[in-house]
Amino acid sequence: REFAEAARLAPENPYWRKQAGFAYAKARLDEEAIGYLRPLFLADPRDVYVRSALFAALKSRGGEEEIAAALEEALSRHPDKGFLYGLLKKYKR
Repeated sequence: REFAEAARLAPENPYWRKQAGFAYAKARLDEEAIGYLRPLFLADPRDVYVRSALFAALKSRGGEEEIAAALEEALSRHPDKGFLYGLLKKYKR
């Protein structure tokens, strides 16, 4: 109920979107968690909490191929973030 009210008041607020994504991830509602966390990851791939929650949801849904696809998309948006190359190499094995 609180997330619905927060969404109504400030639909693009990253704080409540993170909290909603974390809540869905904790409840094992992977589709909803991915819907909230993927855009946040693509906007800021350095956020380790968002990244780990997103990767866990993606892994339980479709395996490491989906993680690699998310990393490739993040790399296309942020080619200056060198750590993404290492993560991509890890998940492409």
